[in-house]
Amino acid sequence: MIGYTCKYTPIELLYALGETTELLNHEVPDFEYAEKWTHPNLCCHAKAFLQHSSELDELVLVNCCDSIRRAYDVLVAQQVHRFLFLFDLPHIDKGCAQEKIKKELFRLTRLYTEHHPVSFDRQRFLEACRASSEVAFKASFESASGTHSKLDPATPFIAIIGARVSQELLSTIKEEVPYLVIDATCGGNRYLSPLAPGAERMSFEDLMDWYAKELLHFIPCMRMANIEPRKALWENENLCGIIYNTVKFCDYYSFDYARVKREVRLPILKIESDFTPQSEGQLSTRLEAFQENLHLSLEKPLKIKARQASQPAFFGGIDSGSTTTKMVIIDRNSKILASSIVSTGAKTQVSARKVLQETCRQLGVEPCDLASVFSTGYGRNNIAFATDSKTEITCHAKGAFFLDPTIRTIVDIGGQDSKIIRIDNEGRVVNFVMNDKCAAGTGRFLEMMARTLELDIDIMVRTGLAWKNDLTISSMCTVFAESEVVSLIADNCSIADIVHGLNKSIASRITSMISRTGCQAPYMMTGGVARNTGVVRELEVKLGERLIVSEKPELCGALGAALSALELSALGSKEI
Repeated sequence: MIGYTCKYTPIELLYALGETTELLNHEVPDFEYAEKWTHPNLCCHAKAFLQHSSELDELVLVNCCDSIRRAYDVLVAQQVHRFLFLFDLPHIDKGCAQEKIKKELFRLTRLYTEHHPVSFDRQRFLEACRASSEVAFKASFESASGTHSKLDPATPFIAIIGARVSQELLSTIKEEVPYLVIDATCGGNRYLSPLAPGAERMSFEDLMDWYAKELLHFIPCMRMANIEPRKALWENENLCGIIYNTVKFCDYYSFDYARVKREVRLPILKIESDFTPQSEGQLSTRLEAFQENLHLSLEKPLKIKARQASQPAFFGGIDSGSTTTKMVIIDRNSKILASSIVSTGAKTQVSARKVLQETCRQLGVEPCDLASVFSTGYGRNNIAFATDSKTEITCHAKGAFFLDPTIRTIVDIGGQDSKIIRIDNEGRVVNFVMNDKCAAGTGRFLEMMARTLELDIDIMVRTGLAWKNDLTISSMCTVFAESEVVSLIADNCSIADIVHGLNKSIASRITSMISRTGCQAPYMMTGGVARNTGVVRELEVKLGERLIVSEKPELCGALGAALSALELSALGSKEI
């Protein structure tokens, strides 16, 4: 078994030499082993590859980027592999490039046969090439269930493009998205043209000449000089959405993503991975919001109750967050009738029941009197009595637009994450970004800092407004920021100045996220942190714009969920 990681790896030739291959493209829990041998800021995929490299004693790498070349240098220094080969790939696809690749194929064959008692098997080579042919690629796609099905010319599909996507992330996307999903990243977009006529009678040299041409004319990765053919990835008329995958510390695909955003008018979801397990809650939210943007029907059984028009109809929305659970009840006219907030605690279902009972008590009705209840937030899928669920992306957009139709950007800072949501003049989500695996810029960050300063969070908010000296907390990381705060305390800096520095730190983080969505005013701030006057002021300074904050900003998501329930009722069985 030979391990590899790049689509340009000549796996058909390796099969002809009697070997099977394995794509080493899996996530790892940490990079402890890899970082003993290399720099921590090396591409995360290269570090994950190093972590897995010890599982096989034969590897074939391609110098598709500097990071893989560095990984090869590490493997050479380790001297633990029985066979280790670096395939030298030209940057161009014309001129002498084909001859260069053919020579590399000859070199690989010679070195491998010198180390092993094998020879080139023509029939195995032809068999492998047929299996990788363009005809086979176009004839079948792997569905979410793992089965293969014939591709109808009109079949819509989702393409994952960009940098290598881990097998685990790819599997999650296929399970979550009810469309055919094609891995068109630099690790998966691999197929050959049909064999040339008379291939069975060709000499080894002629076969390698044809094979070199085929390898060279794959849809190029961003490492190649001519990247124009990459347009084929997003010009398919059946493509209905793109999931763009990037890898932390990989610069190549940042430029490609900017181009895709500029040229493509389809829904696009960007995911940045680091080849460690993704946060399931955040990933699920992103994928569901992407689907909602595609207007996909999830075909969930709806439990909306039939009522006479003369009867009062109440519609509820529950936002189950990491810190608090919120509920809003509205009537047929979208009027807010009651609302309440409770602590989420350890059990989502318990807090959801509690907020339901409290809100119904305010209105003087029983839970059974509600026509429907939609849930949102991280606990949305754990509320058994909910009629349906929507992501907080969709619900915050709907709630904010209802409160103020002029809004174009929503800044939602919650207890667990931060989200920036761009909407159009009809309130539809056109773009959004979320923080990744980091508490910086969230309510949790402020809670941890308040604990360090030995302050109640409400007192901390008021204290920060009395600052005098403009301190800067340079660390974005929560752990490092805490150490920096401890140092400032030791230097006798005032608590008010430190809190002001923390507010600026959050504002800097959020402003950076806003810039990635296009910075379109007017802005509305939602979520519990919107009550923090210091953070709001610093954000306004950074943006040069006023932030609109509603009377109860933490209820915006629950309001959007209630509006979704009302809309679904008004549309009958139609999708919202």
